[in-house]
Amino acid sequence: MDLRIAKFGIERERDVSLVAQRARLLASLAGLSSQRRSGLGRALAEVARNAVVYADGGTVEFRLRGDGRQQWLEASVRDRGPGIADPKRLLSEDPSSNPQHKAPSGLMRAKGWVDRISLHSKPHEGTVVCIGQTLPPGGPPLGEAIAADWSAVLAHKSPRNALVSSHRRILELDSELSAVRQRDADLQRELQDLKSLNDTLSLLALVASKTENAVFILDEHGQIEWVNDGFVRMTGHELREVVGKPPGPFLHGPQTDLEAIQEIDDALRNEHGLSLDLLHCRKDGRTYWASTSLTPVLDDAGKLARWVGMFSDSTRRRQAHEALEAAKEAAEAASRAKSEFLANMSHEIRTPMNAIIGMTELALGTTLTPEQREYLLTVKQSSEALLRLLNDILDLSKIEAGKFEIESVSFSLADVLRETMKVLSVRAAKKGLELAWHLPPEVPKQLMGDPARLRQILFNLVGNAIKFTKKGEVVVRIEPQWQTETEIALHFAVADTGIGIPAEKLQQIFEAFMQVDSSTSRRFGGTGLGLTISSQLIELMGGRIWVQSKVGKGSTFHFSLRFALPETTVANPVPEKKSGKRAATPSRQLAAPRRILRVLVADDNAANRVLAARVLQKRGHDIVSVASGREVLSALKQQSFDVVLLDVQMPKMDGFATTAAIRESERHTGHHIPIVAMTAYAMSGDRERCLDAGMDAYMAKPLHARQLQKLVESLAADSPAESADPAASPMPPTAFDFAPALARLEGDVELLKEQMRFFLQDTPALLSDIAGAIARCDGKQLQLSAHRLKGLVSSFDDRQSSEATQRLERMGRSEDFADAGALFEQLHRDLNRLGHAIEAFLEQDPASSSLSG
Repeated sequence: MDLRIAKFGIERERDVSLVAQRARLLASLAGLSSQRRSGLGRALAEVARNAVVYADGGTVEFRLRGDGRQQWLEASVRDRGPGIADPKRLLSEDPSSNPQHKAPSGLMRAKGWVDRISLHSKPHEGTVVCIGQTLPPGGPPLGEAIAADWSAVLAHKSPRNALVSSHRRILELDSELSAVRQRDADLQRELQDLKSLNDTLSLLALVASKTENAVFILDEHGQIEWVNDGFVRMTGHELREVVGKPPGPFLHGPQTDLEAIQEIDDALRNEHGLSLDLLHCRKDGRTYWASTSLTPVLDDAGKLARWVGMFSDSTRRRQAHEALEAAKEAAEAASRAKSEFLANMSHEIRTPMNAIIGMTELALGTTLTPEQREYLLTVKQSSEALLRLLNDILDLSKIEAGKFEIESVSFSLADVLRETMKVLSVRAAKKGLELAWHLPPEVPKQLMGDPARLRQILFNLVGNAIKFTKKGEVVVRIEPQWQTETEIALHFAVADTGIGIPAEKLQQIFEAFMQVDSSTSRRFGGTGLGLTISSQLIELMGGRIWVQSKVGKGSTFHFSLRFALPETTVANPVPEKKSGKRAATPSRQLAAPRRILRVLVADDNAANRVLAARVLQKRGHDIVSVASGREVLSALKQQSFDVVLLDVQMPKMDGFATTAAIRESERHTGHHIPIVAMTAYAMSGDRERCLDAGMDAYMAKPLHARQLQKLVESLAADSPAESADPAASPMPPTAFDFAPALARLEGDVELLKEQMRFFLQDTPALLSDIAGAIARCDGKQLQLSAHRLKGLVSSFDDRQSSEATQRLERMGRSEDFADAGALFEQLHRDLNRLGHAIEAFLEQDPASSSLSG
């Protein structure tokens, strides 16, 4: 192999220095060590100087040569002297001994600096001295592309210009390489150790030519000036094929996105960089994805000088991304299918359970033999246990699917604790256990959080403690851990004197369906879901749970939660409460209905229709039952009803479509009939969906007789003029007239007081939400909060406040905040007046102004 690189003339001493510099630069590009680069330069300088001084100058030619085993750089110096008769002898003798032939002076020194040296001469034809350095072994063979590359570098007018040009190009390439990969970290450390510009340039040149990423340089017109080996390897096109041509034909193929190609053309035309993933096509027709970048390089005047382009093969990353997208879509589809399945299963299971539990309750209300009552009580208890299991599974599924929502509302921790303990005290009393709880007075009365989920956690943990304790006590303690102006952290501990948990089982008990041992479920019952759901609820609420236990001595379950504090909080003076072997408080019976109601019951399930009819008929109401939405519309055309009980899921025309048809017909009549949604669905958002569809109330199956009766009669309540007999339920006198509200509740003073307490508890937070919504011009929040407040105010016949909340709700819906501030101030004053009246009403009967413990 013999490839010519460059040829230069030497006439004077300056030319000698320039060719020596070029020799060192060429040796750097070839990867020679610093010592061997210096040796090649020094040897060439000696020989070239002889040609200038003693032979009137000559020429220096650089070549890349090889013999199949190795390659070397060669510099040949041809002088214009008379020639030498015996050149071989001159390579071995001292030049000073032959004063007539001074041209070869320095050859002996040059022999020690290079690997190869030879001399050719004939009388009257001049002398040719060839010196060479062997390239390092193990590297890839260098060919015409490298020789052409080196020729371009040496072709500059001066070696300094060549150095500066190469330096600029290499730095540009290095900048692009660092943005794609961090491979130059080791290179940067090595560059810092280099002291000379020549060493820096040679190393960067080597990196640019050997990097695995494809690098190409375009001129200001978008034509290829240079590509590296990575470009050749990835595209299959050699440097000589692409120089002077645009890169598109060598990168794009029939499947390349036309919009992406247009984006590249726009970048070149507008002189701005870009980065994108593009489908490239190799010379052999194979395609691959490449992460491609194109960066403009400006000169000192700010004008476009050239472009630097880079790309790397991103096929595997692209395939992995597409696989992840496909897996994500499949997972989302599976999640949707799971949610639909759970909703359907909830409906299918709750529908027959509604009939089972309801009919059992009706049967228990009849005259029975002791044996029959025992059988029916067993059926009722088993049905309720099955319903609890269904609810647990639905909760667990919603948590796993990320569909479980945690609320943040104002609530009384004392009320939550008292209500939970009151229910569980019956279980404790039956087993002869002492049930105690303690809430320190320094805990604020009102907290912001999810009281329903906290109640569920306490119910599970205390219920388990009672279940696994034969004798002794179960104690619930709450302690404040820390408190700021806006937040408080509480530590809850539920301790029992039960069977205890082995140390090796302490972590496993929080797993789904896990019991301490295989006999536990048989001895005590349960599925092991309670602790799993509790631990996940605590995690969702930002807390943690742990347990301490000793076999035979008992267990203590700890959990900590943080709660936000309302703007104004007070301490909670709730002392320690105990409930031991005490009977449960008897349920209060509904007052007799004020009038007979006509109720239309629609359900495609016959058992559910019979159940609803029997429950309401026991109160003396007149019932008409139908099995479809079309029958509902037909019945409403033939006669009038006070309330419609409407099953949500019915064939052909479901409850939503039926409600829409009823509300549409009412637009012409001006009449409004209350509609109660009866549904076996219990997933998140079902209640809101029913109310948004135009229904007035929502009741999840299985139906409870007392709740159904109370709901139907409250929705069908007459105007205030038709109040109940005041003598039946005397109301304490007050400056505000609560008689109409009491009339709607069938004279039930305790129920009215309960609603009053809800008003006093929830109104401050809702007013704060409304004020914040007006300040932020948040129409959606204003509409929601005003709607909730309207529901509270409407219970007390305060016409002025009710109208104000309705106007605020409309303002939120239309996002018209012009008069919202003034209206809110008036509403605040009116509600203060109502609140004082309610407090006065409650203070006149202190015994009933707080919940029993």
